[in-house]
Amino acid sequence: MFPQLSLTRTTHPQLPIQSCGIDPVPVSTPSPLIKNYYMKKSYLIMLAFLCLATQPLRAQVSITSTTYTQNFDGLAASGTNNGWTDNTTITGWYSSRTTYNASAGTSNTGSLYSFGTGTDPERALGSAASGGTGTVYYGVRLKNFSLQSISSIRVKYRGEQWRNGGNAAAQPLSFAWLSGATVTSLTAPGYTGVPALTFTSPVTGATAAAVDGNANFTNLDFTLTGLSVGSGQEIMLRWEDINDAGNDHGLAIDSLDLTFTFSVDTDPPTITRLTPLNRSVGVPQSGLFTIAFTENVAVGMGNIYVQLASDNSIVQTIPAASASVTGNEASFPVSGLLPLTDYYIKMDSGVFNDFAANAFRGITDSTYWRFQTQGPGGSFSYSFNTCANPALDGGFTQYSYETGNAADSIWACSDFGRGSGKALQMNAGLTALPNQDWLISPALDLTAYNIPLLRFYSRTRFEGPGLQLKVSTNYSGSGDPALATWTSLAGKFPNENSDVWTLSDSINLSAYKQAGVYLAWVYTSTSLEGPRWSIDDVQIFNAATAAVPYAKVFNYYKNLGVASTGSPSPWRTIDYEAADITNNLTITAPAGFEVSADGTTGSGSIVLTPAQANGAHTFYTRLAPLANNADYAGVITLDATGLSRSFPVFGSSQTGTSTLDIICWNVEWFGGSQGPTDNDLQQTNVQQVLQNLGADVYALEEVVDTLRLKAVVDNLPGYAYKISYYTSSAPDPGSGNYATGQKLALVYKTAVLSNVSARGLMQSSPSASSNWASGRFPFLVNADATINGVTRNINFIVLHGKSGDALSDYNARKAGIDELKDTLDAQFSTANVIILGDYNDDLDISISAPAGGGPVSSYTTLISDSTDADSYKALSLPLSKAGLRSTKANSDVIDHMVVSNELQAVFVAGSIQLRKDMEDVITDYAITTSDHYPVIARFDLSALLPVRLSAFTAVRKNDQAELNWKTTQENNSKEFIVERSADGVHFTAIGKVKAGGNTTTTIRYTFTDVQPLQGNNYYRLNQVDLDGRAELSAIVKLVMGKNFSLSFGPNPVTNTLTINIQNNPAPLSIQLTDLNGRLLRQRNLSAATGQTVDFKVNSLSKGMYLLKISGADGTRTEKIMIK
Repeated sequence: MFPQLSLTRTTHPQLPIQSCGIDPVPVSTPSPLIKNYYMKKSYLIMLAFLCLATQPLRAQVSITSTTYTQNFDGLAASGTNNGWTDNTTITGWYSSRTTYNASAGTSNTGSLYSFGTGTDPERALGSAASGGTGTVYYGVRLKNFSLQSISSIRVKYRGEQWRNGGNAAAQPLSFAWLSGATVTSLTAPGYTGVPALTFTSPVTGATAAAVDGNANFTNLDFTLTGLSVGSGQEIMLRWEDINDAGNDHGLAIDSLDLTFTFSVDTDPPTITRLTPLNRSVGVPQSGLFTIAFTENVAVGMGNIYVQLASDNSIVQTIPAASASVTGNEASFPVSGLLPLTDYYIKMDSGVFNDFAANAFRGITDSTYWRFQTQGPGGSFSYSFNTCANPALDGGFTQYSYETGNAADSIWACSDFGRGSGKALQMNAGLTALPNQDWLISPALDLTAYNIPLLRFYSRTRFEGPGLQLKVSTNYSGSGDPALATWTSLAGKFPNENSDVWTLSDSINLSAYKQAGVYLAWVYTSTSLEGPRWSIDDVQIFNAATAAVPYAKVFNYYKNLGVASTGSPSPWRTIDYEAADITNNLTITAPAGFEVSADGTTGSGSIVLTPAQANGAHTFYTRLAPLANNADYAGVITLDATGLSRSFPVFGSSQTGTSTLDIICWNVEWFGGSQGPTDNDLQQTNVQQVLQNLGADVYALEEVVDTLRLKAVVDNLPGYAYKISYYTSSAPDPGSGNYATGQKLALVYKTAVLSNVSARGLMQSSPSASSNWASGRFPFLVNADATINGVTRNINFIVLHGKSGDALSDYNARKAGIDELKDTLDAQFSTANVIILGDYNDDLDISISAPAGGGPVSSYTTLISDSTDADSYKALSLPLSKAGLRSTKANSDVIDHMVVSNELQAVFVAGSIQLRKDMEDVITDYAITTSDHYPVIARFDLSALLPVRLSAFTAVRKNDQAELNWKTTQENNSKEFIVERSADGVHFTAIGKVKAGGNTTTTIRYTFTDVQPLQGNNYYRLNQVDLDGRAELSAIVKLVMGKNFSLSFGPNPVTNTLTINIQNNPAPLSIQLTDLNGRLLRQRNLSAATGQTVDFKVNSLSKGMYLLKISGADGTRTEKIMIK
C-alpha cells in the first residue's frame, strides 16, 4: 500500500523536481529511471508520489495522491459578469461560459453561477441554462502524474438546488467523463454518461422562486470502474445542464470528493501512427521516420532495421541510441535507400519503453510498415497540402466546359483534406448548372515501373453522377481534353453521398508503361443534381505482382416487384464495373430470379469472358416466380478466380390479398412551399407511387396540402384516409400554422380496415410539445384489420421525430420517445402496436453524437425494451445494419417500423424492404416526388393468435392475495406461471396454473398467494406455450399493510377508478390529483373493515395522475393513467 497523500496546494512548497534527486534525463539516451525501475520498482513509485506531490499545479489538477477535494469557496460571493477563465478561476476547472454570476437563486438569468446564501463565502458551482446560453458545461480536468494507472475513481459530491424555475418537471444535471492523452474540451464526442452521478432537481412546481440549496440537496456517491488512465494521461469529469423545456431550475455541485484507485501499469506502449504511413509511395531516399505511441516513452536498447522487400536483406541497422523522443513520439533517421524500391521496417523489443518499464514489443511483421521510395524522375505522390487557388498543386490542372457561365464551379483547392491538410474539390451544388469539369494530372513517366498501380482517396457528398477516371497517352498537357484520346478505367469510387474518405487502391496502369501518360478525374452534374467530390493523396507505386481482380455493382438494391408463374417481372438493369479479371466471370441468380446479358433471354446464370467483363457494363435481372403466393429473396453473385461479389434482390408472388401490407413514407412537404417545386407533378407522382405499391395501409409524413391529399385518395378507388388535426405550432385546424405545417396521415383500404378512429397522443403533456417539434405529436389510428377472414385490432402510431443532429435535437427525440414508451407501457401493454414513420434518427447508430452517450440511437429506450417477451421489435433494423439508406440526402435509414411483440408474431420474416426501386418508376424521383423511399412490411394475420388475456386483478382476502384472470382465446397454451416481486423489477415464480390449450371460449382462472409480502406486491403472469415460447402479462399491484390493504383498478382507466380499502382501523383520506398537486377528487373514510370508493374520471384529460391515501401512519401515493 502507498501512503494516501491528500492533494492540497497550500501545504506543500512548490519545489522543482530536481529537489527529489531525479535529474532531467536526455531523451536521446536510455533513462536511468527505466534502468533502475526493474530493481527498485516499489521505491521509485513511492518516490514519484512524494516528488510529484510537490510540483506546482498548472493547466490541470495533477493527480499525485489518492484524493482530491473541492468546495468552491474561492468563487466570488457577489456581482454579475464575474470573469471565468479556464484553469485560472479554479485551477483545473473548465466551463463553456466566460462569465459567472453570484446569486442565492433569486435570478432567472441564464448563466454559470456561484450559488450561496447572501455573501456567505461558502459557495457552490452551478448554472441555470436558457435559450441564450444553450447547454452549460463545467468540469474538472485531472492529469495522472503517478507511475501507475488509475483503475477507478470514487466520486462523491452534493447536488444542490438553489432555484425553482417555475417548472413542474424535474430537471437533471448530467454527469459524464472522458479520458485521453489530453482532454481540454467539454463538448468533444466520446463522453461516457453516468446516470448514478446525475443530480435531479428535488424541488418542482409552477411558482418560480429561490430555494435554499443547503437544505434542498442530494448526496451522490458512485465509483467509476474499468478505467485505464495511464501515467501522463488525463480525465475530464463533466457536468452538463441542458436548456430544458420551460424555465430552468438553478442546479449546482458542492463538496466534491474524489478517491483514486491505482493499479500497476503492465500495458506496454502501442503504436497509434506511423510516418510515413504503411504502404506509402514516393518516400524520400533519406529522411526522418516517426512513431507515435499510446503513451509517453523513453529510449531503450536494441536496434531498428531497414530491410529490402525483394529478398529481406538488411540494408541499414539503426541503434536505439540514434533515436530521439519527445513525449509520446519517437523519431529515427533513415538514409542511403535506392529509388523506386520497396522496403519495410523491423524493430527489436525494448527499443522504446514507457515510464513503468514496459517495453514496446517491437515490429516483427514485414507487412506492418512497408514503403516505396520515390522514382528517379520524381515522386508520383501528391498530397495537395501546398495547394493555393487559382493554381492547383503538383502540376495538376483543371479544364471546364462551362467557363462562359459566371457562376460556373471548377476544380479548386479545399481546406478539408483527408487529414488535417488540403485536397482538391469540385462542387456544383450551388450553381444549378450542367457541368463537365476535368482534373488532369501532370505528365507521368511510367517507363521504369514493373507494374505501375494507382491509388487515391476520394469523398462525395450529395446526390448526382459519379466521377469517371480516364487515361491518355496523347494529351498535349494543356487545353481541351476532347482533342486527345482517353480510355476509361475502373475508378473504384465510393457510393454516392457516402461522405467518407474512401481508398481506390491498385488501379492497374500496366498498359501505359511509357512517358507522357496523363490521368483525369472527370466530373459531371446536371441542373437538378450537383454532388461534391474531393480527391486527395494520389500515388503511383511500383508492384511486383499483378493487381487482384476487382468488381463493383451499382444501383444494386432491387425490389423486383410482384409477378406470377409464367409472367415474369420486367427486366431491370444492373450496372457494374470490373478490372483485372483474367478468366471467365459468372453471374448467378438465386431461385425465382433470372439474369440476362442482353435483356432478352433469361436464365439462372450467364458467363462473360474477360474482354466482356472488364470495364463498365450492364446486365439485366427479373423475378420469375417458381410458385404463387410466396415471397422471394436472395443474392445475385459475381464470381471469378480471386473474386466474389453479391447483392440482394427481392420480389413476391403474393397476390396482395393474403397479407396485410403496410408502408411508411415521408412525402416531403407534400403540396407545400418547400420540397419539390412543381406541386402538381408531385401530386401526380405520389398517386402513381401509391398505385404502383398497392399496399393496404400507408403511413404518410410531411403532408402539407390536405386538399391535394384528398384528391390523391379520391383517385384511389377503395381507399380512405385520416389526417392529424394538429401540427407544429398549430394545435388545431383553426390555427394559423396548420395549413402550412407538416401533418401526419394514414391512407387505407376500406375493405381491410374498419372501425377506424384517430387521435393525437400525449397532447396534454407540457413537455411533449417541444420534444415533438413544437406540437407534431404522434398520431394514433386504431382499426380492425381483416385479411382472409381473420381480424385483428391494430394501433397504428404514425410519428415524425424532431429533425437535426445537434445535441438538443437528440435530447428532444430521446425525451419524446421515452415519454411515448411510458404511455405505451401503461395503456397498450397487451395491444397490437406498430410505430412507423420518419424517426429522423437511425436505430443502430444515431445520426447525432450525444455528449456522454456515444453514438447510441435516441430511440434506444424503445428498441432495447427487452423485458422478457414483452418488448418492441425493430423490424427495419436489418436495413440499417445492411448499410442502406432511406433518403437521398443522408447515408442512414431514418424511416422505420417498430412493432409490439404481439404484432411481431405475425410479421412475415424478410418482408421488410426499402422500395428504392420507385426511382425506376418515377423520373427524377428525388427532385420531383420525395427525398425519402417507402418502407414496406407484410403481416400474415392468419398466424396462430397467442393467448388473449382480457382481465387480470389482485385483491386481498383476509391476509391472503387472490389473483383472478380470464382469457377469451388460447392457442397451444400449456400453463400460467404466477410471478411476484417486491419492487416491480425482480420477479420470482410462486406457483403454476394449467392453461386451456386450444380454445375460443372464455376461461376464468384463480390463484391464491397464501403468504403475500407486507407492503408492495407486484404480480404478473408468464404464459408458456406447448412449444416453449413464453409471453408476459401486464403487472398488477396489491399493497398489504399491517393496518389496511389497498387495491385499485383498472389502471389505465377510462371511466371509473375503483379503490378498495380493507381493515383500516383509523380514518383515511383518498385524493386524486394531477402532477402539479391540484386536487381533482377526494373522499374521506371512517374506520371500517371494508370500503369501496369509485372516482369518475371520464371528464378528465388523458395523462398521468396521482392517487394519495393519507392516514395516521403517513401517505401512500400511486400513479394512475387515464386514457
